[in-house]
Amino acid sequence: MISFPEFMFTLRGKMPEVRKILTDKLWNQIKQTDDTTNFAQIKHGLNFRNHPDVQSGRKYEDDLWREMQ
Repeated sequence: MISFPEFMFTLRGKMPEVRKILTDKLWNQIKQTDDTTNFAQIKHGLNFRNHPDVQSGRKYEDDLWREMQ
């Protein structure tokens, strides 16, 4: 299980307001309780196809999943 603060820390860094809003929206879609979810739910609701490193060919989506866990 992962809590919202842990989820945010995983996606961390200084985030522009737009990214914070998108992250909140994603959390509301995948959370199992108000406080937690699991990686299966995250993987179901999130993909990294548009991540800059995936787009540039530097990394694969699987690489980013491994980093997240």
